[in-house]
Amino acid sequence: MNLTLHLTENCNMACSYCLREKTSKDMTMEVLHRACDLAFSKGNKAGLCFFGGEPLLRKDLIYEALDYCEKKSLETGIPFGCKMTTNGTLLDEAFLKRAKEADMGIGISFDGKGQDISRRFPDGS
Repeated sequence: MNLTLHLTENCNMACSYCLREKTSKDMTMEVLHRACDLAFSKGNKAGLCFFGGEPLLRKDLIYEALDYCEKKSLETGIPFGCKMTTNGTLLDEAFLKRAKEADMGIGISFDGKGQDISRRFPDGS
């Protein structure tokens, strides 16, 4: 079973065209574990897509999900895969290394040159 996990409603950017309300609502560790268990409950593979807001604001949840699901995959023999959609501004070497270990697909949201003027950080940069 494949699930999309909305890890947070928050974002580190303030794009003028974004319709999402930014809040401090984040997925709890309990819900994360229950979602991971659900992904392994049906079918012959388990998959997660990390989404938000900006999912990299909650790297801790991503790391926990990867560790939890990789262990569950070893225990059950069910293959696990993952991907993420991000604005890319919070990617760092440590995360990219862990993502590579997990064979995570990373999609960068790019809205095109026409929206560049609207794609801003909260400080206006």
